[in-house]
Amino acid sequence: MKEIKLSDFIDIKDKTTYIKWLVKNNNFEIILSYVSDFANTKTLRDIVFVISEVIKLEWKIRNRIILVVDELNNNAIEYGSRIWDINKLKIIIKEKNNWVYINIEVEDSWTWKKTKTAYEMEQISNEKISRWFNWYNSIRWRGLFMIIINLVDKLYFKDSKNGWLIVWIEKLLSSKDLLN
Repeated sequence: MKEIKLSDFIDIKDKTTYIKWLVKNNNFEIILSYVSDFANTKTLRDIVFVISEVIKLEWKIRNRIILVVDELNNNAIEYGSRIWDINKLKIIIKEKNNWVYINIEVEDSWTWKKTKTAYEMEQISNEKISRWFNWYNSIRWRGLFMIIINLVDKLYFKDSKNGWLIVWIEKLLSSKDLLN
């Protein structure tokens, strides 16, 4: 799996060609490491857009994946890392037998003053889902769980071997979600 610093990726002139070079047998894997700073969110969105374009995701799915990455990244910056810490975004896309598997992970540095373990995040998620998801209809203050849960097949949490928190999602798409 190719690991690249976001600052190095920014310097790549033709990002589409570079992403195409990373796609091997309809599979794509990358880890982007970046400074925990909201200034990087647009660049991450742009990269996910290019990846989605190369993989040929349908527009609606492409926009949802960008929203999911944005939300995972913002959550890591707001609640997991301090500014100037290093976060990681891992994207895995595999195509096989007319199905596309997408796995996206964001790993934060876990240095925020109120960090949570994977177990604590699962508890919070279960509580919020059971308590207010059925009737909550505002577009504000939805939080990580409501936005992500409604767009992906799975949302889960893992404690990193480095002691950090990893929030990740899975999404399975059929070939009809791809552009021809």
